[in-house]
Amino acid sequence: MELTCVYCLCLLAATLGPAVAASCSGRCNAGDVGDCFCNNRCRRHGDCCHDYQDACTTQISKRIATPPTSGSCSGRCTVGRVGTCFCNDQCRRHGDCCHDYVDVCSSGVVPEATPNSRSLVTMRSNATLTEVVAGLWASDVNRLPLSEFSLNFQNHTTTRDTSDRAVYPLFNNISHEFFNRNTYRLFINLLDNYDPNVRVLETLTASERHETEAFLDGVVATDTMSFLRHYLAQQGVIQDTTIDLRNLLKTLWFDLYPRRSRGVVSSSGFEHVMVGELRGSRVTGFHNWIQFYLEEQQGRLSYEGYVTKLEPYILGARFTWKGGRKQVGSMFVGVSPEFDMAVYTLCIAIHPGGVCQFNFRGHNITIKTYDNANVQGLQVATAFIRM
Repeated sequence: MELTCVYCLCLLAATLGPAVAASCSGRCNAGDVGDCFCNNRCRRHGDCCHDYQDACTTQISKRIATPPTSGSCSGRCTVGRVGTCFCNDQCRRHGDCCHDYVDVCSSGVVPEATPNSRSLVTMRSNATLTEVVAGLWASDVNRLPLSEFSLNFQNHTTTRDTSDRAVYPLFNNISHEFFNRNTYRLFINLLDNYDPNVRVLETLTASERHETEAFLDGVVATDTMSFLRHYLAQQGVIQDTTIDLRNLLKTLWFDLYPRRSRGVVSSSGFEHVMVGELRGSRVTGFHNWIQFYLEEQQGRLSYEGYVTKLEPYILGARFTWKGGRKQVGSMFVGVSPEFDMAVYTLCIAIHPGGVCQFNFRGHNITIKTYDNANVQGLQVATAFIRM
């Protein structure tokens, strides 16, 4: 009887053929899918399914098209389709805004027609910070629409908690098409140019310096930075020229400096705010969503839950990165590199070392900036959304 059963099992196996390996297709972030895994932690443990890289790290979410109908923007700003027109910030790019969009939704920002139909904006010299930030937002044509990314917030946590309250990564699907856009590509080129250890002398190669110059050239050419340039010129911070804005950005963000008096030259505003730094077991800075996403994808960052979330574009997250912990890292999510840098530049230029308060999409926001006191002139020591 035993021999017969063994024979039957062998015959069945031969009939069915070899077992099919578990696949991540349609199961990204689902964890265990058999004898392998499809979440970003599998890289750390070496137990990813065979197609994890192809199936889960290059997903592109699909745009959802909806037919227009008719209506007014009154009480409906940001909701999208309203009748035969739209009331969200993408309508300027597509030329399908409702007749009252500017008056109702744009907080004093006025669109200007241009020969090439690009959406440019101007601002009154006495505009409030809320209106200025709304202008930066309206001009940010490179941010991700909500249909192009999704977040898995999971559980709430606190700055005192040390337990991991999130089983899965923060980012679900994201459109990688945006990462091929000029300023995203130039921004990403800079992220591996720095040593995160604040006690290590920072040196940049000629190639890395060239990447910095290319990024500066790219961002100052955007509508968002053009809007910032005009406003800062109105306030007497700079002359209304591209080179003046470029020089300001380079000094504020990219000049290297010591973090402590008589310390080594180990940091810059860009490294601290956009890339992140390590002081022993503590993560400092790190307030950029693109760096967060890329490090999470590579398994070097582990999301542990949200401390604060102002959906859909602002988040305060707790996470570990390269052996250090960030108790709360605040960031704008889905915005372009130029918007991120423009908002913080606005705040430190207008209120250096102070607070910058404004209403952003219905939320009262405070941004805190610090100048580096160890060097002459104004340089970003840090800048962040106060949670």
